[in-house]
Amino acid sequence: MPLACLMPSHNVTTRHPCACSAAAIADRMYNSINNGVYRCGFAQKQEAYEVAFRELFDALDHFDAHLASRRYLCGPVLTEADVRLFVTLVRFDEVYVVHFKTNRKLIREYKHLHGWLRDVYQYAGGAVGRTVNM
Repeated sequence: MPLACLMPSHNVTTRHPCACSAAAIADRMYNSINNGVYRCGFAQKQEAYEVAFRELFDALDHFDAHLASRRYLCGPVLTEADVRLFVTLVRFDEVYVVHFKTNRKLIREYKHLHGWLRDVYQYAGGAVGRTVNM
């Protein structure tokens, strides 16, 4: 179901003034986080796992620091980049840590990422959170 259907009175945008940085954020996020958890989980060699693991947690550290000074990834407005990160992080502690051994640090141990995750989950009166079934 498209986000617009879930949250008709709330804007989720890719055309926010920082849309070009949202695209850059989404690119970095995909390679290191969204796909990074799978690179860890399906690595066939220890070296590949270690590279993916390091890149994953370097990116999580980066985004935790990034969110220290803004509500969402691109400032005051929820963007597609936020949604892309949300779908991975909402499953991180319960799924990826256990099954893919991405266990250096839990999302709930990241001050800003954890707060951001809770904020996005509750966005639009909980409309985003209602899409999660775990």
